Amino acid sequence: MTNEASDFALTLLVHQLFFHKRRQQERGSLTHVFVLDEGLSSWNAQANNIDRQPLISYILSMVRKFSIGMIVSSTSIQLLDPLLKANLGTHRS
Repeated sequence: MTNEASDFALTLLVHQLFFHKRRQQERGSLTHVFVLDEGLSSWNAQANNIDRQPLISYILSMVRKFSIGMIVSSTSIQLLDPLLKANLGTHRS
C-alpha cells in the first residue's frame, strides 16, 4: 500500500470510530488504541498535501474526549508534526 493510501485508510478508520463513539456518546476510560510504528510517515511535519499538514491532525485533539488513544513511535521527534508533539506525551528510552 502506498504512503498516501495508508494515510487515507488510517484517517478514515479514526474518523469512523470517532463519529461512532460521538453518536453513542461513549466517553470515559480508554477503550481503543491505534498503534503506529514508525509514525513519521503519517505524522511528518511537512506533509505532502495541499495543507502541508498530516490528514489525521485535524481530529487528533477531539478523539481523546471519546476514549480513543494513539501510540506513535518514531526515531526522529524533530520531524513530527507540532500538533502531535503538543497533544501526546513523549518517552525516550
